Amino acid sequence: MQSSSFKRSSQLTFSTRLPFVASLRIFTLLGYLVVAAVGATQVNAAPVNPTQQPTATLQAQSTRRSEACVEAVYQNQAQAIETCQQAITLTQLTGDQRLEAYSLGNLGTLQLQQHHYTEALTLYSEALQVAQSIADPTLEVKAWIAIGTAHTHLDQLQAAQQAYQQALTVAQAHQDQTGTAVAHYNLGLIEDQLGNYAAAIESYRSANQVAKAIDDVFLEVYAANKLQLAYEKQIQIGQAP
Repeated sequence: MQSSSFKRSSQLTFSTRLPFVASLRIFTLLGYLVVAAVGATQVNAAPVNPTQQPTATLQAQSTRRSEACVEAVYQNQAQAIETCQQAITLTQLTGDQRLEAYSLGNLGTLQLQQHHYTEALTLYSEALQVAQSIADPTLEVKAWIAIGTAHTHLDQLQAAQQAYQQALTVAQAHQDQTGTAVAHYNLGLIEDQLGNYAAAIESYRSANQVAKAIDDVFLEVYAANKLQLAYEKQIQIGQAP
């Protein structure tokens, strides 16, 4: 389980769990996905024509289209890519960089769901740049986790590990406990895949403890299960202390 809406993967990385839907729970349990919580979603909005629109009207269109992007990603709709691209264009026109980053992240999650991992990585990296430019550490953590998830799917484990470590560093510096728990968990997944079971155990244990402290039962249970499996693997290969 790797958690980036930024949705779930076979291993559910907590990236996607925190979607770039304000929960990453779409910018990804795949990664702690990123989706902005901006109100009721209107998916069937009329086509957007941003030319010669008053600022207030553009802002309203931007918000509606960004909400539609979130819904389209969750439902994996056929027009999701177009919807999210329109959201990005509108947020850039209105200068709403935070919403732009979420829309980039959600489009990245859509690409991730469709197994276009390189495209997802590019979009997540763009979301990261925007998050850093507006000094939004929570969004930055989501982006780093989503980036790690994309690298994991590309079998670039060292790069994924570095991204998750960056997420952990930023999350801890800003008391982002959810981001901290997710980063620990995903680092555990990487160590697990590399056969470093002692390190995986420490990461899973940390994820479990933080998740328990913030009453995130879902992540707490996942981390506990992974922790037990890592202990068993360690015993099987004779690495147990």
